[in-house]
Amino acid sequence: MDNAPIHQSKDIEFAIKQLWSVATVAYTSPPYSPELNPIEQLCPKVKYAVKMNLLVEWKTLSPIAEACYLVTHEDLRGYAAYSASRFLDCFNRNQI
Repeated sequence: MDNAPIHQSKDIEFAIKQLWSVATVAYTSPPYSPELNPIEQLCPKVKYAVKMNLLVEWKTLSPIAEACYLVTHEDLRGYAAYSASRFLDCFNRNQI
């Protein structure tokens, strides 16, 4: 879990306690740790695809939807694997 203000609400705190009750472990990540957040790796791919189509479909959101379809299962697995590989470095506050 990151430190975004929305993740600090009472509702989220309650949900985490519910998850902990079934043996799930949640960690609070360092204040800014993009290495632990796969969405930080996904967004550049989508942004690039949107920029390439922006002038064609300026008034619609279709470039965003189309760009999302370019993200493959392999991409997602890679983003998650990269984040997992950096977890201990971030947890131990090592220089990345």
